[in-house]
Amino acid sequence: MLLEAQRQLLNFETVREELLTSSGIKADYDLIWKPSDNKVLGMLPKDQYVISHTEAVQRLEEVLKREGLDTGTSIAKFQLLRNGARMFIHYRLPDEFKMEIDVGGNPDKLFPEIVLRNGYDPNTPFGLEWGIYREVCSNGARMLVLGQQATRKVTMGDVDIDVMVKGVQSFIGEMLGRLTARIQAMAVTTSPNLAESTRKWLGQLMSQKMVEQYDDEVTKQIEINQGKLLTEWQMFNVLTYLATHRINSYSRQRAMELQVARRFQFGAKSRLPIVELPLVDAAALS
Repeated sequence: MLLEAQRQLLNFETVREELLTSSGIKADYDLIWKPSDNKVLGMLPKDQYVISHTEAVQRLEEVLKREGLDTGTSIAKFQLLRNGARMFIHYRLPDEFKMEIDVGGNPDKLFPEIVLRNGYDPNTPFGLEWGIYREVCSNGARMLVLGQQATRKVTMGDVDIDVMVKGVQSFIGEMLGRLTARIQAMAVTTSPNLAESTRKWLGQLMSQKMVEQYDDEVTKQIEINQGKLLTEWQMFNVLTYLATHRINSYSRQRAMELQVARRFQFGAKSRLPIVELPLVDAAALS
């Protein structure tokens, strides 16, 4: 569960105020800002429901305790972005939910995680995402393999976290078997144009520099494979390496995780787009 130091980072005051037009008429949006530094965290519709990061954490952790999932649950990733405007916390469920898939003598560890999100802008509403994450390497890098997202409802006055967590448990039970079968199939599936078609797909999403890094990694893996064609699973490994070792931005890595999961037909469902808004000095708007 969350460490005390992490809780302190989330525990800051916010102020929500009505915005007025230049003629003094009430606008359709409210402003949320931090008194500690006078920085704007977001501008959002008047009817959008917002809670504090602290309350969001409290709601989820209370349900995890009621479901007996608090013991052994750890924090796999903690992200507080844009001066605290957006929060993403990955709760890794206890080891009893962990699974291993042995592909070619190299066991892969898969961990179910619940991602709690919350924010003070229109694009990061309070809610949960959940998925199966693969441990890419010993440094703790992880990659989304299969995931879902809770229904996006930004205008309601409350959210039933109990229902969401039960949905997570159902998801884990239903999908692990399917995931095992998919990975085993990927370990023996290949085609002569797999590397080239993947390169073309990557070029539509990423920069030329990333494509060049892809080329280098594919060449390296073919040499390791003694000139044989790479399987779908080996190509997946190439892309997970690029996502976890060549992309520093959390938001960009999340976006690539989703695209790779779709590419290899893991069934990941779409996430909401993230729209960047500039930080503004609230004092200048008063």
